[in-house]
This record gives sequence, C-alpha cells and structure tokens, in this order.
Amino acid sequence: MDSREHDLKVGPETYRHLKLFQYFGFTVWPLFFFISLITLIYSFFKCIFKSSKKSRFKTLRARVSFLFYPFSILRSAVKAQNFRIIGGILLLLPILTATILNIFYLFVAPRTFTTLPLLAPQLLHPFGTNNEGVDILRLIILGAGHTYFIGMLATFFALSLGLWLGAATLERKRERFILGFVETIETIPVLIFMLVVMAIFNFWEELWKTRRVISFVLPFLRILILSLGIGLAFLPRMIRLVQERIKTFISLDFIDGTKAHGVPHKRILWFHIIGRNCLEDIIVTATQVWSSVVLIEISLDYLIAISPFLGAKVYTSWAGMLLTFDVRNALVNFLPKLNFEHWWLYTFPAFFIISTIIGFYLYGDGLSVYCQEKRRRDKGTWTSVDLVMFDLGQKWRLWKC
Repeated sequence: MDSREHDLKVGPETYRHLKLFQYFGFTVWPLFFFISLITLIYSFFKCIFKSSKKSRFKTLRARVSFLFYPFSILRSAVKAQNFRIIGGILLLLPILTATILNIFYLFVAPRTFTTLPLLAPQLLHPFGTNNEGVDILRLIILGAGHTYFIGMLATFFALSLGLWLGAATLERKRERFILGFVETIETIPVLIFMLVVMAIFNFWEELWKTRRVISFVLPFLRILILSLGIGLAFLPRMIRLVQERIKTFISLDFIDGTKAHGVPHKRILWFHIIGRNCLEDIIVTATQVWSSVVLIEISLDYLIAISPFLGAKVYTSWAGMLLTFDVRNALVNFLPKLNFEHWWLYTFPAFFIISTIIGFYLYGDGLSVYCQEKRRRDKGTWTSVDLVMFDLGQKWRLWKC
C-alpha cells in the first residue's frame, strides 16, 4: 500500500456520521438479523463444501456479529455514557425481538393455535391465553410485526419524499406548489382521514377476499396503505426541515468555494449540504417521526376497536388486545366494577405499547444529545478544499486509512 494513502486524514465529521449511522441502524436490526441469518447459512455450507483455508471463517464470523448488533451498540452507548440511548435500546429490544420472530411467521401457514381459554401465565404459555384460547404471546408477536413494519414504511416514505420535495424548493416555481401542497396536508385530520381510508379498504377487501391470490396480497396491501397514509401526515415536517437547512447553508463560504472548483449543483445540494451538514438533523427527526407513527397507529387501532367506523375492522394489534371483556364491562358499567382477575390479558400488551413509544422517544432524544455533544467536542470542520478533494475520487482512501 502506498504511504501517501495515509496523508488524507479522516475529519471528525466523517467519524460522527459513521457513528450516527451505526446508532440509527439499530432501529432496523430485525432486517439486519434476517439478512445476516440467511448469509450465515450460505457461508456455513460454503465453508463445508470448499477446500479448507485459514480465512474461510472470516465471512462466517462477520455474519454472526450482526446477530449481536444491538448489544454492540449498547456497549458503545455505555462508553459514551449516553443514558438516554441506553434506556431507548433496552426498551426497544422487546419489539425488535418480537419483530424478528414475526418474520419467521410469514413462512408458516396461518393457523389458530387454541388451548383452554383464560389460562394464567405458565411454562407452555408464558403470557397466558385469552377468552378464545389463543396464546397471548403469539398475538403480541403478530402485533409487533404489524406495528414495526407500518412505522418503518411510513418513516421511509416521509423521509424519501420529504428529501426530494424539500430539495426541490430551491426553485421558486416549484416552491409555491410544494408549500401549497404542504399547507393542504396540514389541514387534514390524520385519524379521521385514516378511518375513512380503512373503511374504504375494508369494503374492497370483502369483495376480493374470495380469490386466493388476491386474498394473500391483501394483508401486505393493507400495511402499505396504512403506512402511506400515516407517512403523509409527517411529510410536511420533513419538507420544512430540509427546506430550512438548505436555505441556511446555501449562502455559506464553503459552498461558494465548491462552486468555484466546478462541482455540479446536484453534488453540492445532496452531498455537501444535505449529506455533510443536514444528515444529523434528518436522522434524529426520522427517529422521532417513527415514534409518532407508532403512537398514531396504536390510537387508530384502539378507536376502531371501541367503535368500528363505517365498517373498518381491527386486525391483530396491541391496542385491540387491550379491549378485553373485563375492560369493556368497566367502560360500560363505569370504573368501580373493573375486575383485575385476568390481569395478563391487558398487562403484556400495555407493557409493549408503553415500552415501544417511550423507547423511540428516548432513543431519538439520545441521538439529538449525542449530536450536540459531538458538535461541541469536535472543533475541526470540513473546508471547501477538503470537500473538493472528496469529490475528486478519494473516497476509497477514507476506508483504507
């Protein structure tokens, strides 16, 4: 390796972004786990049927490390003494673990495992059973996947479309239409809009559920529609954030320096402004949006469970599990008649709801504190010359140093 490759030092901004990506990647740990497990099995058979080498288990060891990904993030958060991130990781581990188990449920034929009704928690049924004899743990796992994938898709939709529309506001002609679109969305009540959408979807679901192929796609289509509808409510927040950050950095000196070196306009916008200066705020906002999406989805399911709106149905969700027979009697006959005899019916769903919402809020707040502390600690910044060197094809050096 040429010694000149070490001349380019990695600035504190690069380390901060890599660390921030590492922290934010914790929220998509179920997908990492599933992908790494498949590659782990592939690497295992590849190591067996090929000739033995000293380095043949390097790939295998790399895949296994992803299985312990949250615990490595937890260890780095302990070293940084960021107790908000530590609390968020511990509170989010239940839903992420349940989501991983839910992924394996997709490859199992949908069956209803029934036993004796209203069984207290025991060895075979750690969370007990409900009035119909269905295991509470199984319902919680199914509800975790439902909640997680809706939150992930809604956040991804609001993030991707918000970045594109926010960057398009630099042009005055497009800015008028985009801001008008944003103001129109902000006037729509989210819960009422989603109740109407779910009622319309339930009407079409009744018509098409008799066909096998379409009935198999309907649950995934319902998650997609819910995600797009809820993500649309948080789209204005992301657009305004990107627009504000772009207008703040577009007139600074280092942007003028990159323009003088002939860097293209799109490169300046997406790499120098958004990628190098706005990425932290965008990631923190995305984490906070994820927690709000989970809260809205749970509130929507709870409202439908209390009083079905225009034929809208409640699917497997934690909020629907809270409305047991005992709780409904208490709502009808007032709270003095609330019976805590079957406490497991609503204790475990309530724990998952509270831990998930508080965990996302703590995790997003911890990321924002982490970014603020890093900005105070790191005095070195990227100059226009450093950024132009990055544009001249030396990105690979940063990974080899």
